Amino acid sequence: MRKIPEYMLVLYALSGTLSIAVSQSAMALGALAVALQRGRGRMPVWPRLGLERPMLAWTLALLTATVFASDPMSSAIKMKKVVLLATVFWPPLVVAKRWSLGRLYMALIFSAGVTSLYGVLTFFLQGGPELGARIRGFHDFYLTNSRLLLLCTFPALLFATTRSISASHRWGAGIAAAAILVSQFLGCLHSAWLGTGVGLAYLAIRRRFWVGAWVLLAVAISVFFVPEVLQGTARDLLDPQSPANRDRTDIWANG
Repeated sequence: MRKIPEYMLVLYALSGTLSIAVSQSAMALGALAVALQRGRGRMPVWPRLGLERPMLAWTLALLTATVFASDPMSSAIKMKKVVLLATVFWPPLVVAKRWSLGRLYMALIFSAGVTSLYGVLTFFLQGGPELGARIRGFHDFYLTNSRLLLLCTFPALLFATTRSISASHRWGAGIAAAAILVSQFLGCLHSAWLGTGVGLAYLAIRRRFWVGAWVLLAVAISVFFVPEVLQGTARDLLDPQSPANRDRTDIWANG
C-alpha cells in the first residue's frame, strides 16, 4: 500500500502525454492511497514548497472569474482544474530518497517522444501541411497535446546536453527532443511556437544554453523553405494584428 502513490506517480509521468484519462486516473488513485495512509498516520508531514500563496491566489482568481462570468454555472465546471494544482505537492510527498527524480523525467520524456513520433508519422500519412493535416497525439486532440509536449521540451533538451548522465540517456532524450520539436513545428499552433521560442531564448540568454540558441536560429531559417501553411503561421505569430494575436490580447483584456 505504501508504494502505490510512488507507482501511480510513475504511471502519471508515463501517461501524461499519451492519455488524459489514464493520467487523471493515476492521479486519483495516488491521491486516494495518500489519503488512506495519512489517515493511518503512515505518511510524512505535508511538504511546504513556498508555492502555497501563489496557488491560493490563483484559486481565488478562478473563483472571482467564475462569480462574474456571463454564465457562472458553466464556468463553475472549470473549477475542477484547481485539483490539478495538487500535482505540485505529489512528488516531494511520496518519492522516497532512494528514488531518482531523473527516472520520472525520463518516463515523461519517453512518453512525449513516443507521442511526438506517432503524431509526425500520422501527419505525413494524412498528407502533411498541404492537405491541412494536423499533428495529433494518441488521445487525438492536438491542441492539448501540443501544450503537454511543451512541458517536456526543455527537460528533454537539457537532459540531452548534460554530460553528467549516461550516454544512453542523453541519446534517448535527444531523440525525444527532436521528435517533440518537429511535432510542435508541424503542428502550426501559435501558442506552442511562442512558448518554445520564448523558452529557448530565455535559456540561451540567462543560462548560456547555446544549443537552444542554435535550435531557435535553425528553426527561424527553416521557415523560409517550408510550405506556405507553415510560413503563414510564422507571419501570423509576428503580426500584432493577426487574428490569433488579437484573440490573445482580447483574452488578456477580458481577464
